[in-house]
Amino acid sequence: MEILTTQMKPLIPCHFPGWNICYFSSWAVYRPGLGAFDVDDIDVSLCTHAVFGFAGLSNQTWKIEVLDPWNENCPDDDPPGDHCAYKRFVALKQQKPELKVILAVGGWNEDSEDYSAMARDPAKRATFIESSVQLLQKEGFDGLDMDWEYPARRGGMPEDKANFITLLDEMRAEFDKHGYLLTAALAAGKPTVDEAYDVQGLVRNLDVFSIMTYDYHGAFENFTHHNAPLCAYPSDEGDFIYFNVVASVKYWLSLGIPREKTVMGVPLYGRCFTLDNIEDHGMLADASRPSKPGPYTSMPGSLGYNELCPRLKNTDDCTIVHDPLLNEPYFYCLSDSIWCGYDDVDSIYLKARFAKNQNLAGTVVWTIDTDDFLPTCGRLSKRSHHHYDHLYHDHTYDDHYTYHNHYTYHDHYTYNDHYAYHDHYAYHDHNSDNYHTYDHNNSNNHHHIFYHNDANYHNNTNNHVHDHHSNDHYHFANYHHNPGTYFNPQTSRCDYPENVDTSNCRVWTCEADGVTYAGVDCNEYYECEHGEPERKFCADGLYYNADTGFCDFPANVDTSTCNVSAFWDEEDD
Repeated sequence: MEILTTQMKPLIPCHFPGWNICYFSSWAVYRPGLGAFDVDDIDVSLCTHAVFGFAGLSNQTWKIEVLDPWNENCPDDDPPGDHCAYKRFVALKQQKPELKVILAVGGWNEDSEDYSAMARDPAKRATFIESSVQLLQKEGFDGLDMDWEYPARRGGMPEDKANFITLLDEMRAEFDKHGYLLTAALAAGKPTVDEAYDVQGLVRNLDVFSIMTYDYHGAFENFTHHNAPLCAYPSDEGDFIYFNVVASVKYWLSLGIPREKTVMGVPLYGRCFTLDNIEDHGMLADASRPSKPGPYTSMPGSLGYNELCPRLKNTDDCTIVHDPLLNEPYFYCLSDSIWCGYDDVDSIYLKARFAKNQNLAGTVVWTIDTDDFLPTCGRLSKRSHHHYDHLYHDHTYDDHYTYHNHYTYHDHYTYNDHYAYHDHYAYHDHNSDNYHTYDHNNSNNHHHIFYHNDANYHNNTNNHVHDHHSNDHYHFANYHHNPGTYFNPQTSRCDYPENVDTSNCRVWTCEADGVTYAGVDCNEYYECEHGEPERKFCADGLYYNADTGFCDFPANVDTSTCNVSAFWDEEDD
């Protein structure tokens, strides 16, 4: 298998200092073989809130209803059940008392028609609200997540926009009597947002705004595109310019939702296609059919991370690609012409960084049961915890991204570059007609921390800056580039490493013999001998400790600034 600039790891963005909301899909218990996932498999250390999906709405009684009584109810319930999934889910609080356990009602399969009928009728609303409170009380949930997909869409009516707020107003009044949380899963695409939601009505009622920043693209289209792109792709036009994470979050915030109650979605699955022609396997390639279903989720056009990760590990007929104009990876395979856009640890890192620097409350993952929970690709959850904890203690600078469709925006970012890549940020100086740009060319993958304020560089079009603590060269030029790519001076854009002449890249020099420097991999380092850096490796099982200058046990080493060993070669502990 050919792998381009990527590494597979478990995906949960662990140890988020704010909220990390974990959706659990109850039907995962029925998945075959190694894909089966039950309530008891949830690692509560990964979550601040756990959301059980889903309850439904009866169009006969207009009460909230248990969709799978056999799995979710207990033998003494009406109707009787067997597996007590609700009770076991709430009992997760015994492991982590501060965990909030929430019941979600709705979901994609519920459509919109019944919710529309309920919301426009005062008696039906009252019945739904009363039954919801009774169910929350009976089972011990901390609140209810409204997942109506979507008001005024998919069988709904234009009046849903106002009726949804009336419903939430009445729910809020009743929930406040019992101290229940009221949250909602909300559409990400601007056209749906505009049609479905009275935002100020949401603001006065909701405790959590979960923006579903995924499913922007999929096999419902006839060309390849990524499931959850952080930024727009260069050729995106029309409504597609809004179909990305940054556009969705920025738009919702512009409408007035509170940052401290907003979480953005992170998908733990990929959207997949069958290519019409395997020779045409890039972004926007013709793909008129969904991919075949995976062995566990059994959904055409989709693969859970626990399905795609083992495939990429165990086959040699797939190629993983990082497009220089895309922040997320995709892969294609020769044997079945599959093309799949998904998220890995690096792309989720960028999304978590964006969420943090927008001062959002946190992230929400869909779903915890499609992560590599066994794991079959190696045990890295402890490293993920450390990785994301370190992210939220980094320093800050002004980060200026550019949409490739020329829509520009300004963000204040926390930035600590633990990757080897060429960064370029372009922004418009609103006090002039000039665009100011910033490039970073990391020529030998050496790690660095670099801070700057773009105000210091206004109207400078060809500045070069050297960070003498790393092998890095900074140049103010064009475009935003991604992990695993380098600046190609021949094309004035980022490119794959094999296409770039790195012979003229600036390298750091040894200051004195005996001085040691960290390498790219955790178990390697450089020691200066006779004025030249000699690459060396720690003994098996040890990592270089930059704080002491010696090899050390991994537990004593900050591994967030280096590459750990290939995870499938490590033993699970």
